[in-house]
Amino acid sequence: GALVKREGVSVYEGGDKERELYIPSKEEKTKKIYKDIATKAAEKHVSIDVYSLSDSYLDLSTLSLLTVETGGSIERFPGISRRDAVDSARLMEALERNIVSTVALDSIFKCRVSNGFREKLSYGPGHQPMEGQEYFLASFPSHTSIMLELEHDGSNISNESYTYIQCAVLYTTLAGEKRLRVHNLSLKLTATLADIFRHADIDAVTNYLSRKATISMLRKTLAAVKEDLTVAAVNMLSAYRKHCAKNPSMQQLILPEALKLLPLYVLAIKKSKLLRSNKPEFYRAECNSGFNPALQKTVRADTRAVVRAFVCRASVQDWIRYIYPNMAALNCTLDGSRIPAAPTEYLAPASHSLDSSSIYFLSNGFNHVLYIGENASGDTVQQLTGGKDADAANQAGVSVSITTDPESIASSSGHPKSLLYRMMRTVAGIHRKETGHILESIRVVKQGSPIDCMFSRLLVEDKQAELNYMIGYDDYLVKMHSLIKREMSK
Repeated sequence: GALVKREGVSVYEGGDKERELYIPSKEEKTKKIYKDIATKAAEKHVSIDVYSLSDSYLDLSTLSLLTVETGGSIERFPGISRRDAVDSARLMEALERNIVSTVALDSIFKCRVSNGFREKLSYGPGHQPMEGQEYFLASFPSHTSIMLELEHDGSNISNESYTYIQCAVLYTTLAGEKRLRVHNLSLKLTATLADIFRHADIDAVTNYLSRKATISMLRKTLAAVKEDLTVAAVNMLSAYRKHCAKNPSMQQLILPEALKLLPLYVLAIKKSKLLRSNKPEFYRAECNSGFNPALQKTVRADTRAVVRAFVCRASVQDWIRYIYPNMAALNCTLDGSRIPAAPTEYLAPASHSLDSSSIYFLSNGFNHVLYIGENASGDTVQQLTGGKDADAANQAGVSVSITTDPESIASSSGHPKSLLYRMMRTVAGIHRKETGHILESIRVVKQGSPIDCMFSRLLVEDKQAELNYMIGYDDYLVKMHSLIKREMSK
């Protein structure tokens, strides 16, 4: 079961060599060992989770075989080897989530559909002995999902007929009780294309395209997979324009209301660590200087393997939050006249949403950043960072971390009404509302510092010239419009 180091400067060129990094070990004997372990664990109702605490290459693509079959998770915390406080807190958060989350044990999942439908493909965790049979998951946490692609044979479709889908899970609770949970869904069929676009779910479509990309990554280069995403979006939007739009002017970009965010989300997938392109010179420079998580440009093979496994098990909401982060302005005053409250709306993750005198909280579920504008009040910054010199730390290429636990802040400062206490109570509340989990710690990043790039890479609507394929959203819309017009002219 020994794993071979396949990572190197020459492989990060986006070609077939890099593609092979995301495929489980090429050694059939090694691959069989891990597959057999996973199968036996699944049959014995044992779930396997993998936590990587090293910044060295560990071939997590192969190790992920253990987690996918059993319903477990695989996560990476490279900063721990550099004594990074935030990665340490993230590890504790992950462990706590696994321990306290609602989970179904010894689960058997089955989907039944009406005549005319069949299950074409499945995307998600679980052990399926034979195609078409039930899925067995030793562990089925509440934040895990399975996506099924259903296909209709095209017969007996009318606007008055219905189809039925039933999803059933037989499982054991933590208290040892056997339970059966059944979801029944009745869907009205339609032969009208406009009805399909009217009732489309943009989040589900985005999740489906992402999961489909994880399969394509094993057969195609990253460039080809990203091109396939663009083609899929163009085909959908050109079909709407051709068959549904009332005034299909070639000079105007017409998008269906339900899918108006499709170009934005497709661009966000491409910019995420699932598909973001690398450059060999990035990896070469990082090998010489050390892999600082705050400055790292390369999406290493192990990181991409973790993200690939994440999208295949994540809920629709969690994946959308990952590719398109939540960002909110946190307005406050030092005299206590205004206590920070939960934001009434989130801002677009783009530089045009920022004000240099304000403070922002941005989170994609993995990265949590308190971003301080370069013109923010010095007294405010000192209170928020608990007296830590965030600017000096940022200039040295590291990020200051602060706890978000209000009780710890109150006990350490002796002032439960301090600005730090009130701000972190707000931040922790936002995170708990969005995810249902506790946020242990966040990074503090000062605008204009060397690690500002850590924050700016999460601004998915921006053009980021220093990275491969970091086209801005406005430019991508122009490109999509051009491709749709070309498709319409065929």
